[in-house]
Amino acid sequence: MFSNIDRIDRIRLHLYFIEKLNLQVWLISTDNRYYGANKAHLNYIGLTKKDVEGKLIEEIFNKDVAIQCIKSSEEVINSKKTFIQTELVADGKGKMKSFEIIKTPVFNGENIDYIVCMAIDNVELVENKNKFIISNQQYIDIVEGSSEMICKFLPDTTLTYVNQTYCDNFGKSRNELLGQSFLTLVPESEHEKIREYIASFTVENDIITYEHKTINSDGYIAWQRWTDRAFFDTNKNIIEFQSVGSDITDIKTENEKLSYTLAQNEERFKRLIGDSSEIFIIMDTDNMVRYVSPSSMEIIGRKPCELIGRNFYKLLHPDDRKMAIEIFLKICTDSKLRHKMQCRVLHSTGKYIDLEISFRNLKSNPSINGIIASLRDISQLKIAEKKMEHMAYTDSVTGIGNRRELEKILNEKISTIGTSFGLLFLDMKKFKFINDHLGHILGDKLIQAVAKKLLGSVSSNITVTRFGGDEFAMIIPLENAYLEYENIANVIRCIQQSFEQPIILDKYTLFVSLSIGCAIYPNDGSTIEQLMKNAAIALTRSKSEINTKCVFYVDEMRHQSEKIFSLMNDLQLALKNNEGLSIHYQPQINATSGKLIGFEALMRWNHPLLGYIQPSDFISAAEENGLIITLGEWVFAEVCKQVKKWSEQGWINPNVSVNFSAIQFLKSNFYNSIMDIIHKTGIRPEWIAIEITETAILKNEKLMISALKEFQKSGINISLDDFGVGYSSLSYINKINPDIIKIDKSFIDGIPNDSDKIKMVNIISIIATEFNKDLIAEGVETLEQVEYLRNIGCDNIQGYYFSKPLEANAAYDFLKKMLEFTNNDIYDSLEKM
Repeated sequence: MFSNIDRIDRIRLHLYFIEKLNLQVWLISTDNRYYGANKAHLNYIGLTKKDVEGKLIEEIFNKDVAIQCIKSSEEVINSKKTFIQTELVADGKGKMKSFEIIKTPVFNGENIDYIVCMAIDNVELVENKNKFIISNQQYIDIVEGSSEMICKFLPDTTLTYVNQTYCDNFGKSRNELLGQSFLTLVPESEHEKIREYIASFTVENDIITYEHKTINSDGYIAWQRWTDRAFFDTNKNIIEFQSVGSDITDIKTENEKLSYTLAQNEERFKRLIGDSSEIFIIMDTDNMVRYVSPSSMEIIGRKPCELIGRNFYKLLHPDDRKMAIEIFLKICTDSKLRHKMQCRVLHSTGKYIDLEISFRNLKSNPSINGIIASLRDISQLKIAEKKMEHMAYTDSVTGIGNRRELEKILNEKISTIGTSFGLLFLDMKKFKFINDHLGHILGDKLIQAVAKKLLGSVSSNITVTRFGGDEFAMIIPLENAYLEYENIANVIRCIQQSFEQPIILDKYTLFVSLSIGCAIYPNDGSTIEQLMKNAAIALTRSKSEINTKCVFYVDEMRHQSEKIFSLMNDLQLALKNNEGLSIHYQPQINATSGKLIGFEALMRWNHPLLGYIQPSDFISAAEENGLIITLGEWVFAEVCKQVKKWSEQGWINPNVSVNFSAIQFLKSNFYNSIMDIIHKTGIRPEWIAIEITETAILKNEKLMISALKEFQKSGINISLDDFGVGYSSLSYINKINPDIIKIDKSFIDGIPNDSDKIKMVNIISIIATEFNKDLIAEGVETLEQVEYLRNIGCDNIQGYYFSKPLEANAAYDFLKKMLEFTNNDIYDSLEKM
């Protein structure tokens, strides 16, 4: 049995599917009330949906037409079978026209729920029948030329007359038919039904129309409709039947197809949306809801019947309505446009929940004829986003703000006109010695204790953050940058006095001293980068001076910048002469299959005097002076040449990721220069992945996202590096749409002991799965980390556990060896590699 909601949905689905039919079709209740009709019927009777829906037949048609409609409906209700008869139906101008009306019951359990009616224009059939019944004496002139089958038969079914059409239909001559029972032309399964019809004739009921199967001249089963008239003697005994028949096989087939199509379409539609975790809504262009899928109850706590007929946008949060309506209007005017948005929808509990809505214009689809919206619950993703945002700004060891939080506060303060403050960088001396000898667990406890001491030694208006490792940072608000050096000195003295007392951890008594560097805004820098750089320079000087615990930045410290300038000159010379620069490749392994999935290209510089220089020591400087553009193009060209070589050596589908700086994207024709390198080296774009950090994207969001999309269209993959360290917004995943997400090494280092970092890894894995992105964990160094990552579905691993970065030839040797391994022997073979 259907619930009331299912019943309403069923009727609405019927109305959707009959709309595209050319035949007139309408739905009525068992008490002859209109449920709805398709355009063909409404156009014929000259009315609209509003004119007929919910109205009784007698309210729409004149008395005579209404009576015949009601009578045929009673036949359906009484017999519980399809009933077909000729009826007169008035068009919109009042003109009567004859139709074959087919009425089919739709059941709800054993009871008829409603009736599907179909009108077929068959005027000639009806006129011929009427002529035959009214003027039997004239049949000699009519019957032989008639396209209908005409016959006479006795009460025992013996044929006494047949016309030529009858003979042609059954492929027999008159001599073969006359004197024989017409039941020989009918399947035996139909005999009892026909005898019952014959037995039902009375003087008062002397004309009956019925249908039955026959065997045609080709031996196939066909359907025929017969109108029989009985003739009686004075004793009211039947003496003869005169009958007119026509082949209705095509009509029957069409009706069966219609019923089958309705049933199939209804079943497909219900399968599509019934088990979906999303809500599907069909709306008119005036925002009125016409259909709602059953999942609305589960997601927003509202039954479909509560939403149908309502304005959908009244359910949205007031702050979201304007944008939603603007998008809706655009969708209504452009059938090719699709759009997604996130908004808050009112739950039946009175609370708003976060949903993602996708709009699509399907007005041109006759079975939909409206705007379809799919609503997906993203509440858990939003919660995960908020957790990630909190974790992105909070140090997992101490619970205070991290570097990201520091930069955010600095940006807020610099944006305030007239502000002044001191920035302190603090470094724990000999922390590495303590950490190495007493272990990381106690080292983390020491970091926590130092953070607590720092917070306890300063006032609440001073911001304390952990900058990273054993370094902390403080922001001290000042009223006048030129007069308050003494105030900063007082704060520093309070900190130093606090650390004169030892820290007791477990059985150890630890004396901690701090190196402190200070830069003042705006004296020592007008930007965050300048200020942090100068505070770091002051801290470096403080570390180098044994007896000095705090150093204020002064201009004389710029010798460090001069060193960097010299280093950049050397780098430029190395690029010009192609000396000392090389590319190393760190393998990326699928830990489950044991297969090599690709390499990450990493630059190395062997300085002629200073030896190997870490990229972190010169990349930032190269970005500042613009040398990164030339350097980046050299790196990319070298990688493409190497990829081409590997492909010729048998690596069928190479996959190498290359790190890019945000500065490179600022170059005019940057896209063309990269694609030129790809074309000149003869590699395929899909063999390359552009690796970019979230922080780099945020520096010039619009430009970066636009360029990345262009590269994706060309086939190049996009890898989002250091995910979780930066902003990590779900909206940015939608905007950037990366192919690959990389978990930063700082989170991997927390496996298996750091619960907060493990949570972060789990969240990133869930997000990658939800958005169907490839996931790579970088910086993996232990088997324990590998196993944990595999257990949460992160199979792609990069790190020293499998291999350090290798120069090109060694990387190729690694590739060849990896092709020989299976997932069963990869771990046993690592030492041999």
